[in-house]
Amino acid sequence: MTHIKGDFDSSVNQRIKDKFIQREVFANVNTMVEYIIGKGYEDPEAPFSMDDIINLSINHDEEIEELEEEKEELENKFEEAEEAEEHQEIERIQGLKYHNYLQLYVQILMHKGVPNCHADRFETV
Repeated sequence: MTHIKGDFDSSVNQRIKDKFIQREVFANVNTMVEYIIGKGYEDPEAPFSMDDIINLSINHDEEIEELEEEKEELENKFEEAEEAEEHQEIERIQGLKYHNYLQLYVQILMHKGVPNCHADRFETV
């Protein structure tokens, strides 16, 4: 067992305890709470009983369910945005391919000697 040295009731410690009480304690209600808890067993009209304190729990199921639904909605929106971006990228690549094929086709026609063959005469998609 460790023995702590020092005077717990020294004037320095008393000042520290006094500052703590002034800063942290708003009202000393220990005796009042003990009285109400004791009356809770005797008087059904008491504001609360020890059972109320023991069984005190806050149910956050509804808030959790709302947050899970919101999370699912956000995930769906994110997936939709990713799919839209992928679709746009595919369309861009297909457009580039069409443009490249068009230029290649015009070059083949020009090579074969087809007169007045230019890429700007073909409509692009």
